[in-house]
Amino acid sequence: SLGFLVDLGARWRAGLFGHRTRFFAGDEVKEVGRVSFVQRFTLSRNTDLRLEWSGEGHYREARLGFGVDF
Repeated sequence: SLGFLVDLGARWRAGLFGHRTRFFAGDEVKEVGRVSFVQRFTLSRNTDLRLEWSGEGHYREARLGFGVDF
């Protein structure tokens, strides 16, 4: 795994991460890679907006969320 997290502003944070897993399946050796990009924008002390994108092989996923911390 390798990644970095950057503060782009006082309330905006972004990160880029990569993961590679190597495993054995019977007599075969397989590898799986995953890349993800995450952003968070803080609206107030307890609320934020998040945008996440990840990809693994031919599969892609994106999520947009609103978070409340308590």
